[in-house]
Amino acid sequence: MKKLLAIVVFTALLSEGANFPQNGKLSVHQSDAQSNLGSPKASAQGKTKQDTLTPATIFIELKQSIDDGNVKAVSKYIGTRVYLNLKDAESGYYSGNQAAYLIQNFFGTRRSLTFRFSTIKDTENSPYATGSGTFMARGGRAKLQVYVALSKKDGKWVITQFSVY
Repeated sequence: MKKLLAIVVFTALLSEGANFPQNGKLSVHQSDAQSNLGSPKASAQGKTKQDTLTPATIFIELKQSIDDGNVKAVSKYIGTRVYLNLKDAESGYYSGNQAAYLIQNFFGTRRSLTFRFSTIKDTENSPYATGSGTFMARGGRAKLQVYVALSKKDGKWVITQFSVY
């Protein structure tokens, strides 16, 4: 374990441009290793943009996608198992791919005239947003209410429930 820790610290120090004595020996204390491993540079490595997204950011992007009629754009946030309840359409648990297809299909036949989230709770362990809007569907206007819930899976926020009433 100490050998692995020394290798990691050595690599981190090299990337920081550390100078080493000519004899090639480096004395590293465990507290130094821990402080280097906890640095922002080391902890930021390996993170994707989605890892750092907040629930509020996802809700804002979802709102924009509904307004634009391009709900497919948020399919990257749909979890592997999602509960869907779509008015006059599907209801139940679906895989991520099935849910993305069904949501896109649902909003593909309804054009948003107005839509906004009236409530966004993003400070809890289970963030959610509720909202309503007016949509054109089959030549007439329809009012719809939307509920979206997120859960954290593998360190990322994903949509686990999507309901339209």
